[in-house]
Amino acid sequence: MDYGILQDGAVLAEFVAPMDFVSNQPVLSGDALSLKRTIHVSPAQRWELETNLSPKTWDANRLFVLFTVNGRHKKYQLRVPQNTGVIAARNSFSTIHTCTGAAGAQSLSISNWSGLAPAGTFIKFSNHAKIYMLTDDLSPGASSVGIYPGLFEAVSGTTFVHRDDVEMEAWLDTDNVRGMRFKDGIMMDIGTVKFVEAL
Repeated sequence: MDYGILQDGAVLAEFVAPMDFVSNQPVLSGDALSLKRTIHVSPAQRWELETNLSPKTWDANRLFVLFTVNGRHKKYQLRVPQNTGVIAARNSFSTIHTCTGAAGAQSLSISNWSGLAPAGTFIKFSNHAKIYMLTDDLSPGASSVGIYPGLFEAVSGTTFVHRDDVEMEAWLDTDNVRGMRFKDGIMMDIGTVKFVEAL
């Protein structure tokens, strides 16, 4: 499965290395005169993706249109890249599971789970758009699993997607190109782009 920018459910532009997919969670820290450090972690969190895109040639026109029209004021739909360790270890095909968790919870109650979804798997619930990551292996018959970050919204009796079908709504970061950049005459290569999760 290709990871990249989606249009009408299909990958319009593939992500290629180098790629950074990182968590941005504000942390405030300060040292007292005694040098004791106080740390406060904000509950706010978003995923940020900085990546190159596979160069385009004769099919560059639709990507050009998308960047020009969406710019930095309309959301983009991305297929989230799963960790290579997750891809190598997973054998999860569960589609009938249900999960429950209160807002702020860092774990889910699971029922009817089959297969293995390793720690580090990105997931998305059917009832809201936030992307989460499993912090434990979700093994066959498991009744609970840890997630990061804590739930932004409660979930009750819902399912999540967890393989190569995790999609994220994102904003194009403010310093990214909005048009065309060509190399070698016919190859459109816009270099590195950065997206931030739309919360």
